[in-house]
Amino acid sequence: MKHLSPAVPTSKLQPTLADVLAALDGKDLSALRRRDLASAVRRVARMAGQAPDQVPLDLKVLSAILERGPANGKVPSPKTVQNLRSDLLAAIDTSGLEPVSKSARFPLSPDWQQLCDAITIVRVRIGLSKFIRDCSARGIAPECVTDDTVANFCSAVAAGSLKTERQIRRLPRDIPRLWNEASAALPA
Repeated sequence: MKHLSPAVPTSKLQPTLADVLAALDGKDLSALRRRDLASAVRRVARMAGQAPDQVPLDLKVLSAILERGPANGKVPSPKTVQNLRSDLLAAIDTSGLEPVSKSARFPLSPDWQQLCDAITIVRVRIGLSKFIRDCSARGIAPECVTDDTVANFCSAVAAGSLKTERQIRRLPRDIPRLWNEASAALPA
């Protein structure tokens, strides 16, 4: 494979996208799901202009690759990048090689469900959904949310997701702004 960008240094101790591909083979997945996840892993490696065994399993590196686009200049549509991001994160999560933020899988506690149902502004509800699920999963009640809660959430998102640098930088500002909008819209 022709290298279109400088190789990202990897060490024997750091897993690579090739390790993710190998781990997917040992998982109980349907053939279609395995194909889709493996395809996303290989495509991200191609976007980096490298073989899967040369791309480190580092969420910040992978996020940067997805953000800047392919080395060959053929820019995929935003929806394609969104699907790649989703399938790559699912592949990494399925492999078990890197911790991934998974708060979306936890059901909301009754107090968070009540709050979420009361937020009628769709943009605010969507903007706070991951934060709300994270707080619910960690057992933090709505009335116990503090600046530290937001800071811990932002740190967890930065470490365990494929969000872009811009999204991560905006999170500490966006969450409180949306939280205050939700508070102003709720009578209690």
